[in-house]
Amino acid sequence: MQLYRLLTTSIVSVCIAGCSNGGLRIDGKTRLKMEMDANLTSAINSVLQLSDSLQKGTISNAIVLTSYAKMAMHRKPEFEDIIMVLASEGTVNGPTYISIENRLKRARRKISISLKYLESSNSLNKEFRNIIDAVHDYDIMLVDAINVLSDFTSGKLPKMRELQYEGKAVSTAPPGSEYIGNTNYGQWTQDSSGHSFWAFYVQYAMFSALFRGVTYYDRWSINRRPSYYHDYGRDSYSSPLGKSNHTDTLQKTKKKYNLEGKTFISSYSRSHPTIKGEAPGTKPIFKSSYARSIPTINSSEPPYTNTSHQLKSSNRHSYHYNSRSSSRRRSSYGGGK
Repeated sequence: MQLYRLLTTSIVSVCIAGCSNGGLRIDGKTRLKMEMDANLTSAINSVLQLSDSLQKGTISNAIVLTSYAKMAMHRKPEFEDIIMVLASEGTVNGPTYISIENRLKRARRKISISLKYLESSNSLNKEFRNIIDAVHDYDIMLVDAINVLSDFTSGKLPKMRELQYEGKAVSTAPPGSEYIGNTNYGQWTQDSSGHSFWAFYVQYAMFSALFRGVTYYDRWSINRRPSYYHDYGRDSYSSPLGKSNHTDTLQKTKKKYNLEGKTFISSYSRSHPTIKGEAPGTKPIFKSSYARSIPTINSSEPPYTNTSHQLKSSNRHSYHYNSRSSSRRRSSYGGGK
């Protein structure tokens, strides 16, 4: 991921240097636009390359994911729908890839207006960099799906880079709870009493079959399982809207606890977990095995003007939580208070 950031910085620097040598001065707005164009081009190239790699089957953990899904299906056929969704993460039809693709489209639509405001421009540039980071470590992200499928095989297939908190007992949260809090699968919402609970998007409601009762935010924060998404990749794989949803839920929970004379500690404030089997305190090294080359970027041309290279529209899923059906299905949303 650092290579892409260095490449983006280099492009901007070269362009600025070229203009300076020609006697031209670069104003702040022009500099900002050049940086955004470079980040946009890198993000587009990254997502297109990921799409190509997924369709060609050249991402190693996607291959592992397919094998695990087959065994899980054999051992737990009653969870076929869930297993199929997890297996789809190794394809362009998976929730995470579709989310990345949609985030890029939304970010592109905000470029013209964001250039008018410095704070908005910085946020948009950060989103482009997060998208690039998410693409670079996509095969690492698949570890979560692989490990959930390992649980479905009752340990027949081993877990990969399993995480554990130092000095903490093994979480009692059920298998699959790694996907509670994952904003590609659902969102935090509130019941009539002001309690925040997890609601899977309608198309992933089948995940609720893994849990008993409702998963409330405060209980989940205390007992959640460690995962790559939550403990290392959350910033890259969450959309700005998903991050906002979590921040609002955190602040509401803190306020509720304060009113009750208690202190709420976010699950994200704890120390990062280590890989099981390694020495306590050892920082996990997540090295991507995703074979990739740096996309060619021509900073003198707008990114991908050829329509054949444009990212295709995603109609494959609707990412809107149906609040009208929440009361009917609320009892099936994970965990217990």
